[in-house]
Amino acid sequence: DETICAGKCVNTETSTEHCGACGAPCPATARCEDGECVCPDDDETICAGKCVNTETSTEHCGACGAPCPATARCEDGECVCPDDDETICAGKCVNTETSTEHCGACGAPCPATARCEDGECVCPNDETICAGKCVDTETSTEHCGACDNGCRGGTCEGGECICPEDHENCDGTCVDPSTSTEHCGDCNNPCEGNQICDAGECTCPPEHTDCDGTCANLLEDPDNCGECGNSCRDDEICDAGECTCPPEHTDCDGVCANLLDDPENCGYCGELCLPTEICSDGGCACPEGHSLCDDVCVDLASDEENCGTCGETCEDGKQCSHGLCLSRPCEGICDNPTIVPQSEDGFRREPLGTGAGCYEVRGYPPPGVDERRIVCWEFRGGRTLRVNGMHTPCVSNEGYELGEPRLDGYCIEVSAGGAEFAGFLLPTR
Repeated sequence: DETICAGKCVNTETSTEHCGACGAPCPATARCEDGECVCPDDDETICAGKCVNTETSTEHCGACGAPCPATARCEDGECVCPDDDETICAGKCVNTETSTEHCGACGAPCPATARCEDGECVCPNDETICAGKCVDTETSTEHCGACDNGCRGGTCEGGECICPEDHENCDGTCVDPSTSTEHCGDCNNPCEGNQICDAGECTCPPEHTDCDGTCANLLEDPDNCGECGNSCRDDEICDAGECTCPPEHTDCDGVCANLLDDPENCGYCGELCLPTEICSDGGCACPEGHSLCDDVCVDLASDEENCGTCGETCEDGKQCSHGLCLSRPCEGICDNPTIVPQSEDGFRREPLGTGAGCYEVRGYPPPGVDERRIVCWEFRGGRTLRVNGMHTPCVSNEGYELGEPRLDGYCIEVSAGGAEFAGFLLPTR
């Protein structure tokens, strides 16, 4: 029945140093029975490693870890204050009849200047508690005559709100009903919209006219231009009481058009550009990078029927790329290029050796790859790199950003020289 604990054979059923398990000691006064610590007194409980009576312990009153206030005692598992008039509030024995922090009940504080009498807060100088403060309702403009009875903008005299001359007390604020837009002529009589209050009457401001309850400036209001109800078109503005086109626009048969960029009124009213043209600076023209071929704007760099020049049609099996009819990326750059297959990390070629070479990459970038880059390394001794016929710098690590593909890929030319273990990669991740 023994177990090795701390280098000794012990019976964990009876050992007070290892009761129930190694390193589980019992309190000093307890014994170990059947692997459990038992206090000598049946009324005692083990709390924080000691045998205590929770009926009388001020540190563990009623339960472990439930202390009584410093001045209290523990009776029958409950904390009892020494004075019968005291109550436990926030862990202290207090008299709620006199405590300014707990007046009448726990957590009910009095204002800073008040005292607690018979469980009620009493202010000095016959003041009244309003919003948690002692105030003189005879003079307070926030609590004039009674709590929350405002007298903003006036004076409180003898609990009565005295407003300035020609002002009225409207909902606790002294206002001038001759000018107040919220209390025009009388309390709670608001003016509507952009009206003003003039001599106690809601009216439109200067240079405005009442149009069915709306104050409108007939000189600039597009819904009431020149007179009430005269609406301008959606593309017009109201200028000096007349509906007209905005600056830099011309009226073309009831439409305000910008003759500099309107393809239906380009340069002058009624001048239509071709469907593929744009209007630029008042003239019809093809968009940037496009040319006019048989009244159609086309991209000579990629148009199959106008490849490089108008009317140049690519043969079957060829596509227009960079203005050339091509069947593969290296066509027209080099003959018999070495095809670079796609590997796990992209289109990789290494080692290149020291001789010159021409390499063709097809299908780059593949679907799902947005960036087009070439990474190269160990290009020494003046060794050069050309991509799609253009000189390209050799950049390691992040690589060099490539331009548009030629057909569906890239033709890579490498000059002779440098290190044998030089290489390049068109990454796919």
